[in-house]
This record gives sequence, C-alpha cells and structure tokens, in this order.
Amino acid sequence: MVLGVMTDLMFVVRVGDAVRRAGRRPMFVGSLERMRVQAAEGPVLAIVDLACAGVDLITAIQELKGLGIPVIAFGAHVDAEALRDAREAGADRVMPRSKFVQELEGLVTAA
Repeated sequence: MVLGVMTDLMFVVRVGDAVRRAGRRPMFVGSLERMRVQAAEGPVLAIVDLACAGVDLITAIQELKGLGIPVIAFGAHVDAEALRDAREAGADRVMPRSKFVQELEGLVTAA
C-alpha cells in the first residue's frame, strides 16, 4: 500500500492512478487520525502534500518516519518554508509540485 496524506482531488486521482499502475494499492487520508490507522498497516511509502489543509503535516511526517515509512513530501515551489520544514521533519525526499508530477511514476514504481 502507498499512503497519501492529501485531499486535493486532482492529486488523489493522479497519484492513485500511478500507484495502481505500479501494482500497489493507494490509500488516501486527510487527517492525522486516519493516517495513524492506515500507517499501522505498514505502507511501503507515504506521500505528503504540503498543501493539505487541516493536517499537522510536520507531525505526520515525523510519525511516519518514526514507523520507518519512507516519506516523499511535495509542495508549491514558492513555499520555501513548508519545503524546508518537511526536510527538517525528516522527509526522505522533498520536492516542488512540478518535479513531483514529473517523477511520480518512477517514485511509486521504486517503492
């Protein structure tokens, strides 16, 4: 399973399609509570949208990393603070949204 912490329907569809093409099951959550439940199932990868409103994303990244789950975080290239905070929280890869979209297929295939 690949766990997505995101609520933007455009990215849910795009990431879900890529995950299914890679032969994995996508699971999307929009709260820390749901993330904790799904993280207990042992996803092979977590993808965190740094624009996901209503979720403490730094806590999400830290908790996922604490469980040994690789984390990819992406966000707006102009939001340098969110990208920096995700790096400092321990995300394995942090990238601007445009680069994430370009590399999405490879990222989920490699998981």
